[in-house]
Amino acid sequence: MSLSLLVVATACAGAQELGSLEWFKAKWAQAEIRPIPDNTYIEYIIESPVPGGEDELNRLRALVDGKPDHPLRRQFEDLQWQMTNGAKSTRHRLWYSNPNLWRLSQDYHHQIPIPFVDRAVHGREAWQLTNRDLSLVNPRNPPPDRNPAEALSALPFYLQGWLHPGMSPGSPLRLQPTDAKLQGNNWSGTIQSADGNRHFQIAGTIIDDEWIRIESRTVTLSSDEPMWEGAVTRFSDWRYHELHRSWAAHRVSSLDSHGEPGQTMILIEMRPLEPGELTALVTTPTVDGSDPIRGTSTFTAINDFRDGTRTDLRGPEPVTSPLSIGASRQPHPAWLTQAGWVFVAVIISVLVWMRLKSARSP
Repeated sequence: MSLSLLVVATACAGAQELGSLEWFKAKWAQAEIRPIPDNTYIEYIIESPVPGGEDELNRLRALVDGKPDHPLRRQFEDLQWQMTNGAKSTRHRLWYSNPNLWRLSQDYHHQIPIPFVDRAVHGREAWQLTNRDLSLVNPRNPPPDRNPAEALSALPFYLQGWLHPGMSPGSPLRLQPTDAKLQGNNWSGTIQSADGNRHFQIAGTIIDDEWIRIESRTVTLSSDEPMWEGAVTRFSDWRYHELHRSWAAHRVSSLDSHGEPGQTMILIEMRPLEPGELTALVTTPTVDGSDPIRGTSTFTAINDFRDGTRTDLRGPEPVTSPLSIGASRQPHPAWLTQAGWVFVAVIISVLVWMRLKSARSP
C-alpha cells in the first residue's frame, strides 16, 4: 500500500467548509484504519505508567510488607521501580517491506529478564530472537501464541491515532460525528456511539485558516459506566511531513477522569525504506554470528517449532530434545499483553486502562 493513502488533506475534505459538520464527517470517513504502509520504517515508543504516586506507593508498601505472595506485590514493585526510572515503555523499530518481509525490534524499559524481542518474516521463514533463545517458525502455519504477525496487530490503530487524531471510524462503539462548532479559531466536534450511551468531544484550533490542529478528545457522557466520564486523550508534538504532505501528532497521551496518566504513544520517525535496507536485518541469526541490531549472539537455545525440537547450546556439544508443552508462550511481559496486543483504538485504550486500574485496587 502506498504511504500516500494515509494522508488526509488539511485545508478541506472535498468541497466542505473548514470546520463544518460536513467537513467533520468527511474527515472522519477518511480516517478509517488501513494496513501498515509497504516499504516503510516506523519507530515509536509506547509508555504504560503504573497509576499512583508517593502516597500510593506507601499504601501498597504497608499492605505487602513481609508478604512476598501478596497479590499487590507486583503492582508495588512496578510503582517503586517507576518512581526511580520512569514509566514502563517499549521502543519499537519496524522495517516493513510487505506482510511477507519485515523485521520488528522491541526494547523493554523495565525490570524484566528479557530486555528485547526481535521478530522477522522473510517469505516462508520466520524467527524470533531474545537474549536467551532463538525460535524458528513457519509463518504460514505458526503454533498457538507464536504467530509473528500478532506483534504488528496494534500498529494500524497507533497510526490512526498519530495521522488522524481524534478520529476513529471502525471503533467497536460504532461512533459517528453529530455536531461541529466554530468559535473564533477554536473548533469542537461531537461524536457519539450508535446506542447513544457514549458521547465524546473533540477540540482543536484553526491554523492559518488552512487546517485544524486537533488537541484533545474527551469522554463527555458514559451513561452505562460513568467512571469513564472526563477521561481525555491529548494530541501534541505536531509536525509536518513533506513526504506525506500532512500534519501528524507525534504524541498521543491519555488521562483518566481523575487526571491520572494512562498510555502514551510517541511516534519517533516514519520514512521510506532505503533500497536493500532489509536484506541483512531479516537474515536468521546464528549462534556464532553477529546480528546487525543486537550484535554478538548471546542465545543459548534454539526452539524449532517447525519440527518440535529444542537444542540446548550451553554444554560442550548441542543437545536436542522435544519442545516442552509451554514453550510456545511468547516471551513478553504480562503488562505488554494488556497494553499492546489488544489495543483496539486510542480511546478504547483509556477505557481498558481504567478498568485494569480499578481491578488492581483491593
